[in-house]
Amino acid sequence: MKVNISNNMKQLFDEFYDNSCFYSSFIFLSNIMLAYSFKYYIFSFLFVLLLITSLIFYTYTNIYTNILDKIPIILLFAYGLNLLYKKCKNINNNFKICLSALIVFLFLVTNYLFYYGYLVKEYCYHKDKKIADLWHSLLHVNTSIGFNLLVIL
Repeated sequence: MKVNISNNMKQLFDEFYDNSCFYSSFIFLSNIMLAYSFKYYIFSFLFVLLLITSLIFYTYTNIYTNILDKIPIILLFAYGLNLLYKKCKNINNNFKICLSALIVFLFLVTNYLFYYGYLVKEYCYHKDKKIADLWHSLLHVNTSIGFNLLVIL
């Protein structure tokens, strides 16, 4: 029996492409583990909530799961902003200044992709849902990197 690997790979890629936001949500596992290892237990817990609500939202998309998914996002934003403020008060070298600037930049990129994209119906709100989901997956990666940098700052 001959197995056509190229068709299997195409099927796997199509599956990811159709559900990229679901799969990209797993990047938040890095935030959970890093925050926990740095003893930011609340931060870690909020990322556990985000991972759970994101997986629920991308599996059962409706207005209720959308609202549910926004709760940990808002909490993470508030907690992260507070943590950034506290850490920036004690910056004592150029590396940490650059790292802080990168964190702010990544936050601005996230807002640009999400909110500006909403206004112009691009990026995360592109008319082609697959393209919109790929942009949103990039948003997951961008946000995860920013929060991980915040933890190690």
